[in-house]
Amino acid sequence: MVAPRKEQVVSSVESSAWDLGNKILYDMRRQYPAHNNSSEIIAKVWLIGRSYAAAIERRKNTGSSQFNGDDFYIEKVAPEIKRSEIDA
Repeated sequence: MVAPRKEQVVSSVESSAWDLGNKILYDMRRQYPAHNNSSEIIAKVWLIGRSYAAAIERRKNTGSSQFNGDDFYIEKVAPEIKRSEIDA
């Protein structure tokens, strides 16, 4: 394993223009930590996914999907996360 260069370490702890946005997302996660309310699940998955250009709907198989638009979050994502043991 190659040790990080000093510049890499310094830049990883310096403030960045993205700090406030990341703080808001982390604050939302702290304010709504559980995964038993569909609205809270959808808000977290949607906002975090869109913020990092990793939206979950980009991963679904659109050719065979039975869900349209927001129904994917409401009928698939939230129920699957609620059934999971993510909070265990």
